Amino acid sequence: MIQRYRLTLFFLLVQITTSSNATIQCTQGHYRPQGSCHIKNAIVLPNATILTTSFTSNPITQSVSELYNIQATAPTTFPTTTCNHLQGPVIAFTFYYHYNLGNYYHFVYDTLIPLISLMKQHKGWLENKHIDAELWPTVEHGSLPGMQPGVDWDTNAFDRLKLPYWQTSLIALFPNFKLRPMTRKHWPSISSSSSSSSSRSTFTTGIQTTPLNLCIQDLVLGLPKTIHKDPTVIDQYVTHVRNRFNLASPLSIQESTGSIEPRGSTAPSTGTATTLAATQCNTIHAGFIRRSNRRRVINYQAIVDIMALDVSVDVLHLETMTMRQQIEKMNKFSILVGMQGAGFINGMFLSTFAHVIVLFQYNAASDSFAELLRPRVQSYQRWMNYNESASVNDKLKDPYHDIADTIVNINEFQMLWKIEVDGLKEECKVRMNKKKNEQTRKVDL
Repeated sequence: MIQRYRLTLFFLLVQITTSSNATIQCTQGHYRPQGSCHIKNAIVLPNATILTTSFTSNPITQSVSELYNIQATAPTTFPTTTCNHLQGPVIAFTFYYHYNLGNYYHFVYDTLIPLISLMKQHKGWLENKHIDAELWPTVEHGSLPGMQPGVDWDTNAFDRLKLPYWQTSLIALFPNFKLRPMTRKHWPSISSSSSSSSSRSTFTTGIQTTPLNLCIQDLVLGLPKTIHKDPTVIDQYVTHVRNRFNLASPLSIQESTGSIEPRGSTAPSTGTATTLAATQCNTIHAGFIRRSNRRRVINYQAIVDIMALDVSVDVLHLETMTMRQQIEKMNKFSILVGMQGAGFINGMFLSTFAHVIVLFQYNAASDSFAELLRPRVQSYQRWMNYNESASVNDKLKDPYHDIADTIVNINEFQMLWKIEVDGLKEECKVRMNKKKNEQTRKVDL
């Protein structure tokens, strides 16, 4: 049986004689662990124990302790050690990776959005060009069958011939942070003998080998709870991602003034606003998300053919695209259609006058996207399959139709599509006429 080992973390002041200034503050966590602890002035060692001079045990802190093995001890018992000092923040966080599979929705919702929200709460963490800040992505499996508790040091999440999207995304979105996954490869001192108390074990960062003992000014274990209903939180995420990928924002019409302004980006839009708005109104572009492995739309071609009678359509295979490529496509769409799934998390990058149609399989348990998208787009509509005979699944493996394929009722979709596309065209006309009238008034003045 593969064993799991916890990273050794000692927490005290760099100046041990002034350890009274060391602090540990914990709050409710997001995803797992259930807590998030921010430790000021921490020392990281390799002997599978976390020592802190002040640690109150409660359900929140216990969840962090169970993953990172925190223990309280008297200041006099702290060992003296030589440190490699890290002045930039270090953030350890878990992300969704189980049974050798990641999940794009959970990576964005439970990792990227909370991570950016955390950094925005601390001045300079996200924007400053740190020379020694680090991210420690962590794989753990909770109580999943066949999995051991604690950090999965043997995960293959970061050991692939082709870098997975979660790794390339972290590198692209956080260039001021070094990426040090919590794996045996990146922490070679973690081994079957990691319970030993050697203080001179080493790890390798690129081509440089340094002592594992790290003195860290700001160490965060676990991401704090994030309120996704807060539009500021989502805007911060969208803005940062657009800026890092150097993507212009789709343009939204502010109905109160009739002006055309970008949302979710700091990039300037002067000189292009009217042209881009006219393009989106006169040449409407739609996207259809085609899933490839589960919850597929069997008669997707018939749906695409209906859409193509009114607009130009891109059929998207998102699993073959980078995060940047996916978001770049969203920037161009006025209508997005597809079976519910992880790809709709990118709908946050649609323009505010976009329309969304999400298809749901038979017996669908929930809608993960309405809360995120409905406040950000002009129209958010759902088509539900209420006909079990139009659901194609293995009844033994999938009795509740969670991953069932679907034959969409073409007549029902056609009626819903007509309402949305006609509404979109009319809205575009109203906006363009309003803008034209404003420009005419300015000329008259």
